[in-house]
Amino acid sequence: MKLTVKQQSFVDNYLANGGNGTQAAKDAGYKGSENTLASTAKENLRKPQIKEAIEKEQNKIKKKLEMTAEWKRSTLKDVIERCLQAEPVMEMRDGKLVETGEYKFGANEVIRAINELNKMDGDHAAIKNKTEVTVIDHAEALRKARERAKKK
Repeated sequence: MKLTVKQQSFVDNYLANGGNGTQAAKDAGYKGSENTLASTAKENLRKPQIKEAIEKEQNKIKKKLEMTAEWKRSTLKDVIERCLQAEPVMEMRDGKLVETGEYKFGANEVIRAINELNKMDGDHAAIKNKTEVTVIDHAEALRKARERAKKK
């Protein structure tokens, strides 16, 4: 089924503003309060023909930018590896900068990157075993990063 002019405008605005349905409804010419516009957006996003049009355009954009799921996973993996590289903590002693024997790394960035990978893979289910395995894997990676840093 073909989209109406207003529906196509909603799709175009939704894609242009990064997925804000309420703003897309407003910019497409729908009228009403913020709540009404939010309801209109929610309703539009449930319509199969609008969902299909959005997905089709998103796929075109991804293909054009060559941002495949494989590329995203690889990039996130690189981010995780870079953030796990331990950096020695330094302090001034007798006017000289010396290592304290402690190390720091980008734990928050690692957690965010893992969270994004989990979203991509649909791994947000509350499964205790997966969580335990993840923690053990990253603790081992941290240990190895610290060993590498000590060797430098």
